[in-house]
Amino acid sequence: MKYFVLLLSSLSFAQTYQVINEENSSVSYRGLAFQDAKTFIVSGSKNTIGKTIDGGKTFSWINPKVVENRDFRDVEVLGKDNYLALGIDSPAYVLQTKDGGKSWNKVYENNEKGIFLDAIYVDKTSKKITVLGDPMSPDKPFVLTSSITDPTKWEVAKSLHGQPLRLKNPKEAFFASSGS
Repeated sequence: MKYFVLLLSSLSFAQTYQVINEENSSVSYRGLAFQDAKTFIVSGSKNTIGKTIDGGKTFSWINPKVVENRDFRDVEVLGKDNYLALGIDSPAYVLQTKDGGKSWNKVYENNEKGIFLDAIYVDKTSKKITVLGDPMSPDKPFVLTSSITDPTKWEVAKSLHGQPLRLKNPKEAFFASSGS
């Protein structure tokens, strides 16, 4: 039994990790989306969006120039080199690149006081995009919808899946730490 415990304790220390992207250590990363097994994008504070094609060994910084001083809370992959990035806080933005981050376009902008976007969800089966934001009225979450086929057209949703939008407890909203 003594050797079994020793074996188990030594195995528990066998896991290792590697810190990636130490060159941007002041950035708080919030979003992560995979294009394939080795290609993924990350998003974070200070207008930062990065892309790796080697599983995270190296990153290229594809920070959008179309906006400044944004925190990007979430990113999503629509297709090869076609990404959406969610810029929180007024003005709030949804940006799109179709060329892997070389150029970005604003596909949604909202200057309303109190706007704060939390997360993007892309349903590849239905080809629908949903953006969730903090409530703009006391009892209703802020929800935008669009489609993968045309993410330049956005609509403020009044319902989802045939159900009216409402908060169970109007004093609570969403936890927006990582686009989840």
